[in-house]
This record gives sequence, structure tokens and C-alpha cells, in this order.
Amino acid sequence: MIRQFAVFLTVGLANTIAALAVILILSELLHVHYVLANALGYAFGLALGFTLHRNITFKQQSDPEKRQAEMFKFLVVFGVAYMIQLMALVVLVRSIGLADEYAQVVAIGVYAIVNFAGNRVFTFRKDLKDVS
Repeated sequence: MIRQFAVFLTVGLANTIAALAVILILSELLHVHYVLANALGYAFGLALGFTLHRNITFKQQSDPEKRQAEMFKFLVVFGVAYMIQLMALVVLVRSIGLADEYAQVVAIGVYAIVNFAGNRVFTFRKDLKDVS
């Protein structure tokens, strides 16, 4: 599981760089409005992240119908992980008094752990019959 988490982090970093590249190309080179560029970059990153994590991190091979369910679950896990990290960020800054730049780093760690766990046990869970 530790190796898989390391792969998850590596894939996530590559995905983040690719999404940022899309945002910068759209906004800086093609002069797309920054809000639209951001939305398109995030959409690209979400789709790429699903594909990379599905194929590399969790090594799923399923039919197209199962893939649609996995995509929905991936979006749910993303939303839950994002909300949990946001709550952690607010608690760290407002209740504990941690400087926001340090709180962001901790919150990103919380997001990564929750996102990995959710995708491992919910989105890309292997059936027991598939493991044996």
C-alpha cells in the first residue's frame, strides 16, 4: 500500500503539472479569460487524473459501463476529499492559529490521504474474487 501511495502522489504531481500547463497555455498564449482557462484546466486535470489513476495507480481493467460508475465515484471522492481538506484548512488557521501558508501544506496532505483512501476503497476497489 505504501508503494501504491507513492505512485498515487507521483501521478498526482504529474497531473497537476499538466493541468497547470493547460491553464497557462490557454490564458497566456491563447489569451483565454483566466476564469475560463482555470475551469478548462481543472476539467482537463480531473479527466486526466481519473485516467492516470485508473490505469497506473490502481491498474483497473473494466468494461465501459463499470468505467462510468468509477468516474462518478472518482468525482464523489474528489468532492469529499476537497471538503475535508478545506475544513482542516479553516480549523488550522482559525482555531489553531497556524499561518495560512503552513496550513495549506498540511491541508494538501490531508487531501492526498483522503483522496487516496477513498479511491482505493471506494472508486477502484478490487472485488475479493479478483484479488485471489
